[in-house]
Amino acid sequence: MNYAFEEGKYEQFIFGSEAIIDLLADIEDHLPLFRAVVSSDDRPNRLSDYFVRASTLRAAHDGACKYLPSNATLWVLNPLIDVTKADLPNITRLGWRSACSPSSPARHKPFHLDRPPPRPEKKTFVYDHLRSMDPCLHPDHFHHHGQFLSHNKGPLPQHTVVPEFSYCSTPIHHDIRIPTPYGWLEDIYPRSDDPAWIDKLDERLLWRGSNTGIFHNNKTRWQGSHRDFLVRYANDLNGTLSVLRPTSSATEIVGPPKEYHKSRLNPALIDIAFAGKPTQCSPATCDLHRKIYPWREHQTIKQAGNYKYIIDVSWNAFVFAALLTSNLRLTEMDGRGVSNDLLHQIRWFSKRLFTPNGK
Repeated sequence: MNYAFEEGKYEQFIFGSEAIIDLLADIEDHLPLFRAVVSSDDRPNRLSDYFVRASTLRAAHDGACKYLPSNATLWVLNPLIDVTKADLPNITRLGWRSACSPSSPARHKPFHLDRPPPRPEKKTFVYDHLRSMDPCLHPDHFHHHGQFLSHNKGPLPQHTVVPEFSYCSTPIHHDIRIPTPYGWLEDIYPRSDDPAWIDKLDERLLWRGSNTGIFHNNKTRWQGSHRDFLVRYANDLNGTLSVLRPTSSATEIVGPPKEYHKSRLNPALIDIAFAGKPTQCSPATCDLHRKIYPWREHQTIKQAGNYKYIIDVSWNAFVFAALLTSNLRLTEMDGRGVSNDLLHQIRWFSKRLFTPNGK
């Protein structure tokens, strides 16, 4: 991560690592000496190769993995047997899809970034949240998230499986997630800023955020990125939407969707806009963003605390921690967003409503 040591960036990128060291301070006398590489970014960067990862896991399972050369240290399981880089298969040069099984949909469906697949014609329910976030099983994600669109068809995968600790990971990365105090919010004070859910007045679905997730210029496919899609779709007043109506009992059949005009539905149910001013964009594209998207002031915690529902798109770990602290109902759209399976680990919070919303 040499860029973390560029002039003017050191303090910004070392902040997370310092917080982890502080977390370990109380028990440091009980820990052996060790070296841990912690990513300074809030996105994963260790893209797996399906065959390299499978071979490494198989060697670890058999107790035959000691180290790889070139400072690529792996787990020390059996000091008598070495697995070298030469023992691993060559990488597959398919970008993101290199991490997918040869039998997966991502390997078999046509993949052209300028011709994304059409929206599904049928509405379905998610019954397996973790699998729904796997782009190998649902390659549409490659077309709809800045995590993937930022690198087009994707970088080459790693030649070896080297441990690196990160804030988040995806099913196609092997970054190791760790508990982190990064931006953790213990509670909201004063408590009057976050009234009980039944006392919150605004029943619209809320979101405020910046246009991050992908750099916006005339060379990137930012139009398909998750945050751009969310704001554009939520504020569209043209045409109709198919809506599944709620039933009056658990035994009643939902039935077919009904058509509603967006001009009546979206303003009544949704309060979604970018906050502040455009960022991560070229001057020309920033000017375009000011024209095509709604921009509003940042909200205070007290203002946001008046809403019953909030949608979290491309969540940051620290933002999500704050959301879990509040008295609201949380809807999750497209993890890293689409793919970050940490959400699966914590969806047992009984007072939260997790609804993965695909495009």
